[in-house]
Amino acid sequence: MAAALVRKFPGSTVSGLSAARLHGIPLPTWLNTWEPGQPVHLSDAPGNRRRSTPLVTWDHSLVHGADRKAWRIPRVPALGDLSRLSSSIVQRSGTAGTGSGPTGFQARTARTDGPGVRGYSFVPMLTPARLWIQICPDLPWDWRVAVGDHLVRIPFHRADERYGRGPIESPLTLAETVSQCAALRGVALARNALPLIRVGVDSVQETRTRLAFACGRIPAPEVGEPMHDANGRIWARPDFLWREFKLVGEYDGIKHFASGAASRDQARSARLRRAGFTDVHIFYDDLPLSVPGQTDAEVRAALADCGAVRLVGEELRRLGWKSGQRR
Repeated sequence: MAAALVRKFPGSTVSGLSAARLHGIPLPTWLNTWEPGQPVHLSDAPGNRRRSTPLVTWDHSLVHGADRKAWRIPRVPALGDLSRLSSSIVQRSGTAGTGSGPTGFQARTARTDGPGVRGYSFVPMLTPARLWIQICPDLPWDWRVAVGDHLVRIPFHRADERYGRGPIESPLTLAETVSQCAALRGVALARNALPLIRVGVDSVQETRTRLAFACGRIPAPEVGEPMHDANGRIWARPDFLWREFKLVGEYDGIKHFASGAASRDQARSARLRRAGFTDVHIFYDDLPLSVPGQTDAEVRAALADCGAVRLVGEELRRLGWKSGQRR
């Protein structure tokens, strides 16, 4: 559908939530699904002023050539089939300029051969950095930061499908894109989120946990930092590390409950205890639900009062931290 629409409207670019879903950018549940009848989001030059319809939602903010690239995405017979594809059907592979996309674009290739795929199309879409700014008004406060964390993440687990690749965007690229888009809707929200973005966060829930600590006035932990033994080898890389208090925090999502992951987690906890560290585990129920329509202040208040803050705060106080003492 997206490919057909950009062919119908030459010069247009897939953007907004449509491009975010195709890029595999994490979104709240109420934004993350393709449904039959949903409009496709397209951007076009400000001078064209196309009118939105039930099929297409138009954005007319200025899109520079560097903000759009051609991405190779799977073709499917109907829009409804998109729900059967992987949420990360568009991946970058190879180097800039590889492939055979439309003239003037750099091509990026798709990884997935999921059900319903009928070949591939080159579709011009906003770059992830530019897209992040555009979708910020659609996202709750914590998700704006979480998307930024996702874009600058460097995969280090061998099981990660993006292992061995660099980040989707660098922190410098995000900052430069924000500075170049000063007049765009969403840029103020992106600018406010930018200082909160960290390299080393592996999931949205880890981002939300980290932000909960900040909102709850818990000392800021090291995020995704490796721990080295006497020989300089990495023996642990916890989600959160309060080195001074010898406290480690882990967010355990559903993948941690698989049999192999559970046994590895137990072995890691035993190694930490032998090294004199305490580890605490944070679960889904320790964080507030993401709710559509919440103000930024409501999101921050919910995070500040969640179970993760109470759990870690109690452990830090037991280890010598005094409430109100910032590290």
